[in-house]
Amino acid sequence: TITAWVAHTFDYETIVFYYKVYYNIDSSDWTGDAVKILYSIKPLGGLIFGFIGLIIFATNQNENGTFKLFFLWSFVNGMVLFFGSLLMGTLLNKGFGWVIAYLYYKDTGKMVFSILSIFALFISGTSIGRRLLISGNSYFNFIDTRNRKFLTTSQVILPVLIGTIIVSIMKIPAEIYYTTQEEITYEVLKVWTILLLLIPAVFSMNSYGEIYFDEERRKPKVNWFFVLACLLFVAAIYFILVGGLVIAPSE
Repeated sequence: TITAWVAHTFDYETIVFYYKVYYNIDSSDWTGDAVKILYSIKPLGGLIFGFIGLIIFATNQNENGTFKLFFLWSFVNGMVLFFGSLLMGTLLNKGFGWVIAYLYYKDTGKMVFSILSIFALFISGTSIGRRLLISGNSYFNFIDTRNRKFLTTSQVILPVLIGTIIVSIMKIPAEIYYTTQEEITYEVLKVWTILLLLIPAVFSMNSYGEIYFDEERRKPKVNWFFVLACLLFVAAIYFILVGGLVIAPSE
């Protein structure tokens, strides 16, 4: 991972598990710069890739293929990775929250970051409501009261809930030696902050009127290729990293 590679530049030995990156160093080896960089690189990377995904989706949103959905959900997950990490990190003083602590923000500053994170997730959900409706052109010729509920449930609510449950399970380690219960709680709650984005997104979707696309005949169906590829990817990550992948610093 990028985090392990950056840790390598600090001469830190890391062990990459499917649920976390463990830094195999003494507590005295940590520096302020290392904490701020290593614990912020993943959320910042998610934020950057999220906006890139939104730009790509916006460029291709009128196409009726399904692969464009990958980029729309990249934006959603990027916002959750950044603002969810910021929210739960400041509340629980874990992960991304250590970056805030090392920037010497007091309790008032942490409260402000928490409120801004909730607001940002809410705005992100509200802003993509119409884009989620437009993504329905992959399955329908139009969106109205007859198919809006089906689209909202099948393409937004169920994927979010099922995906979040799967990711939450992946955050639970096979054994707890390399982590703590507090870290597990932080990781799981961070994932579930997607609900702060999902709820306003659903309300936003229901606020728009009818949308018409084209007359090319389409029939909604499950793309089993992508489902199978996703499950195989998750399984591969688990079995490759369940025992930990050691990345040692250069001699």
